[in-house]
Amino acid sequence: MLNRRKFTKLAILGGTSLAASSGIFFPRPTEAQSFDFLLKDENIKNIFFDLVRAIAAKLNPELVSDIESAVKAVNTKFFQHGYTQNQTPFAQIGGGSRNNNPLWGYDKNETIAPNFVLANVDRSGKEVILTSPTLVGIKLAADYLAAEGLSPDEIYGSLIPSRSRFQDWTTWRGDNDPTIGPNPGTGLTQYETRLGLVTRRYDALDPSSGKIGKIKMTIEAVNQPPRVITTYVSV
Repeated sequence: MLNRRKFTKLAILGGTSLAASSGIFFPRPTEAQSFDFLLKDENIKNIFFDLVRAIAAKLNPELVSDIESAVKAVNTKFFQHGYTQNQTPFAQIGGGSRNNNPLWGYDKNETIAPNFVLANVDRSGKEVILTSPTLVGIKLAADYLAAEGLSPDEIYGSLIPSRSRFQDWTTWRGDNDPTIGPNPGTGLTQYETRLGLVTRRYDALDPSSGKIGKIKMTIEAVNQPPRVITTYVSV
């Protein structure tokens, strides 16, 4: 994996997915789809439950002691970034004990629209943190892949970060991560999944146009055609 700064620089210059040269994917025509998402309060709050259904997770309000400290550490990061509202119930993903690998989140109000954050930690303490511009992209992509007939396991393996720690703090105004330098209005990130790579680009748009942002998800998974799913977000 490229470090975040180098990835962002190359993605801005090249405008194409870095995964295309990986050599593990079969050359197939790219599927391109475009959708609209109305970011009403009830829609953003339902994203968590839609993802739970898409990946066949189960709601569970409990945690086992060996991951409780990791959950508390992630919650501290949530609070530091202003995510303190509307905690979701915990869900379980993955194997092991019935309380293993919790999935949960909070939201916060931004000037443009509510921003939701979702996290998952495993028994080793590895964490994955995703904010709304990525979650909305994943949600629309999951709906599309489900309509295409992919199983919940294939959807999970194609869209959800895997194998490494991952933190995404993108806002509706773009990426404010100081480690990649000034990048006004744009948020770029790439992460590994169990089946390949996802590259997500978020561009903040002029709200007077009726759209607040554009989310472009480039999904490349082994034995599947490359897919580019663009979502225009409005309020």
